[in-house]
Amino acid sequence: MLQGAKRETSRIEFGAHQVVIVRNENAKQAVAEEFRVDPDWVMTVQESKGLEFDDVLLYNFFSDSPAGDLWRATSEDDT
Repeated sequence: MLQGAKRETSRIEFGAHQVVIVRNENAKQAVAEEFRVDPDWVMTVQESKGLEFDDVLLYNFFSDSPAGDLWRATSEDDT
């Protein structure tokens, strides 16, 4: 999604109303470099606190979590 489609007309344009939220500073730098987006549009949870955006993308939010496999408990089906 961040890389856009092959056609230039369908590329997603980030601006003041969009943000990518990541878990830590290392992820913030990696996303900005990998997808060549403005680093100001990539924020940690702490940096984004109190701000409002129209579009929010969580990037590797659960896989970068120190909780590890504990996230699986929230998605397991008990039936």
